[in-house]
Amino acid sequence: MASLLIQAGCYYRDRNHAVVMVHSIDPERETVTYSQIGYEWKITTVLIIFRSRFIRFDA
Repeated sequence: MASLLIQAGCYYRDRNHAVVMVHSIDPERETVTYSQIGYEWKITTVLIIFRSRFIRFDA
């Protein structure tokens, strides 16, 4: 069973194999801030959306 815990500093990928790194998690607002590898900008999304689109993997 996959863990639902999202961790900062870990790599995740989506079904298209786009790799992202999580920078921070805000439990109060239930958001995740991450960036795609190779890009400077950071994206913030709701935790439930992030969980539905990304899975953790070891780089």
